[in-house]
Amino acid sequence: MVMAVLSLFFTLASLHASTTEQLAYDGEVAFYHQNYLEARKALQPASEQGSLQSLYYLGIMSLRGLGTPANYKEAIRIFKEGAQKGHPESQVALGVLMIEGIGIPQDFIEASALFIKAAKSGNPDAQLILGWIFKNGIGVKANNTIAYALWNYVAAQGND
Repeated sequence: MVMAVLSLFFTLASLHASTTEQLAYDGEVAFYHQNYLEARKALQPASEQGSLQSLYYLGIMSLRGLGTPANYKEAIRIFKEGAQKGHPESQVALGVLMIEGIGIPQDFIEASALFIKAAKSGNPDAQLILGWIFKNGIGVKANNTIAYALWNYVAAQGND
């Protein structure tokens, strides 16, 4: 009996994961085809089921006004949620908004911390921006050695 219950649990868990992944995939495809209403229909439930990438796309849609009126406050809320859960792209997006002061007060120190977290996760955009941050001493002590090391590392990975 216990084995049957465990088997049912794992079957349902895998169905949930595949449904979430399929919704996330469908939403991403619709997003790239600029079908933002369909994208939102798939991304919203996927994000509610734990897809951080889907949450990020919803943030981009809110920020840029894609399929919905632009809403910086909502975009920042979404990016903060993703960033707090460790999603590197959300950390980068929130960090850029903080550096620029778009919809949120400028905070170079917090932005730098977000880029460091995303860079440690291997995000090449964060690594490039972090190089610029260290080169110019934005929220951190200027350090050309770290800046060039980051840029060289990204280039060596085939990113530019």
